[in-house]
Amino acid sequence: MDSPVALSGEYLRSADPVFSDFIPPMQARRMGLLLKRAVVTSMDALSKSGISSPDAVITGTALGCMENTERFLGKICREGEEMLSPTDFMQSTHNTISSLIAIRTGNKGYNCTYSHGESSFGSALMDAMVQIRLGKISSALVGCHDETTPETFTVLSRAGYFSPMQNPATEISVSMVLYEDCGSALCELSSVKVIASSEDDDAIALEALSGTGYSLSDAMVITDRVSGPVFGRNLSLPAAEIYSAAHYVGEGRTPCAVVIGGSCGDERTVAVLVRIKP
Repeated sequence: MDSPVALSGEYLRSADPVFSDFIPPMQARRMGLLLKRAVVTSMDALSKSGISSPDAVITGTALGCMENTERFLGKICREGEEMLSPTDFMQSTHNTISSLIAIRTGNKGYNCTYSHGESSFGSALMDAMVQIRLGKISSALVGCHDETTPETFTVLSRAGYFSPMQNPATEISVSMVLYEDCGSALCELSSVKVIASSEDDDAIALEALSGTGYSLSDAMVITDRVSGPVFGRNLSLPAAEIYSAAHYVGEGRTPCAVVIGGSCGDERTVAVLVRIKP
């Protein structure tokens, strides 16, 4: 956060931790790469929040576990449908991520997955925020996890989503905990919504700040143009933008931040984060 490094190249994989430091090797062998990333970020977020088992596990993922999906489809093409292992199929579904996290945390409560392209994380975050404000839950683990495999990069490049003229294609796994008691929180999530708008960023930010008591000059505005050189281009970019905004507000670098994410798609995630008053 203090010294971000500008990315270069066309395609970059995630810089992963040593998974054996977090997951027993025998368990990790049965998990795809994205599942291991999701488990590590989730357990780390829960550890920092002091909540071992949240009331809800809510996940956003645009494409799910693509590594397992590709492996499953490849075996069908090569071997037919009669001798397939069920593991790749079970781990290829989008809700595998939330299910595995719930098992590891002993969570038997609300469990939901949103798969809405670049607005997946915005939808998951909005769900958690609404349920907390309605009093249905008091805490939620919210994550956004997507992987860009070499095959996925090739296919999406042909489709025009990735381009050599844009920021590098990347992949991101982000987890955060929302809870009602703000005692040890980084910041307050004032509002979040998913919109389809062609307005410029300033107009969207002004509307989002309405009623917060902050003006555009008070707020840090984070958009894809700002975050793209640091996080690259990927389907989970809004989650990384909200993650960085939460830290900037929580560390006192700005009293308020407006995140306008996913502007390269049809829908945009707009979130307002404000400093918690002592």
